[in-house]
Amino acid sequence: NSDQSVQELSALDVTRSIYVAPYFRTMSLALIASVRKAYENQLTTAEIDVVASADSWGAAGGLAYKLLGHLRLGMDSYNSTAYEFSKTWRTVSTKELRIASSSINTVTTLPTLSGVMLKLVDSLPTGEWLKRPTTVTSAGGGWFNVRVSYLWAPKWSVIYGGTETGLD
Repeated sequence: NSDQSVQELSALDVTRSIYVAPYFRTMSLALIASVRKAYENQLTTAEIDVVASADSWGAAGGLAYKLLGHLRLGMDSYNSTAYEFSKTWRTVSTKELRIASSSINTVTTLPTLSGVMLKLVDSLPTGEWLKRPTTVTSAGGGWFNVRVSYLWAPKWSVIYGGTETGLD
């Protein structure tokens, strides 16, 4: 029966570019691009003052200057948390399970949490779930594990059917 699966939830550490850190995402894309250009072109303090004035960086100590400072100190990434939710069925090779392998790498609704999972997890973060490919592995003795997993992110790209456009 395909309803008799084991559900698991794992947290994953993800290293992401500092440009997409929630702290700096309150900046406009144009402002982030201006800071990035100043950093990549290794502008002097005087040259940065000109760019900062022209591109409305705001007061020294503001987010644009903090982003530039992080970059200059080599902090070009930050650690984030993602989640993986999975359902695993154990079956024998003579049984027909037929777990859907369609819609992979597509943002989808997370399957309903089991009663046990609902007792253990109060809530999951708001975001989007990307369906991963189904895997089938041998458990030996004619038994197989069939696993479907979903990866969470605050937003997945529109490429996957998510809501991240890169424009906001």
